Amino acid sequence: MQISILNDERKKTLLLIVLLSVGIIFFNMLLIFRPLWNKYSASKQKYSSIVRELRASMKKVKDKDLLLYIAKLKKEISLLDERLVNEYDLPFIMEKISSLASECGVITKRINPEDAEKSGNLYFSVFSYAGKGTYHNLGKFLSKLEGEHYIARITSIRIIPNPNDYSRNTIKLTISILTKKSS
Repeated sequence: MQISILNDERKKTLLLIVLLSVGIIFFNMLLIFRPLWNKYSASKQKYSSIVRELRASMKKVKDKDLLLYIAKLKKEISLLDERLVNEYDLPFIMEKISSLASECGVITKRINPEDAEKSGNLYFSVFSYAGKGTYHNLGKFLSKLEGEHYIARITSIRIIPNPNDYSRNTIKLTISILTKKSS
């Protein structure tokens, strides 16, 4: 019987030693890991706040870039709007086309308005132009016409050569001018 008591005593002692050892190890780990955990927590908070500030800054930068882009577009729109011809100004534009042609040595025979290519408030007013002149004079005329303040495009060019007099070739153009409706 003594042996069994000793064994029970031994088991209790061993169990106590193991529990104390585990307790000491756990306590030491707390002593070591607690400062590390505190440092990690502080770093994590600092990192999180930096990430939040960075995201907010990036959003502000994107918003600022967007506002700059919108301002640029508004400026371009206003510049284009200045170049639009009011529909009431079309007779003056026809007169301007005729004077540009004569400046370049092209003789205007006629300018006739045709059906407009309408879509909404903006549309192309279409004119058929007939005149006489040389190839070089026609080139000067087209260059000046496309360099005008208003937005014009040449949609067709037809040159009928005059075999008797190269300076009197027949010129037929279709000119479209971007026009806005008057309100």
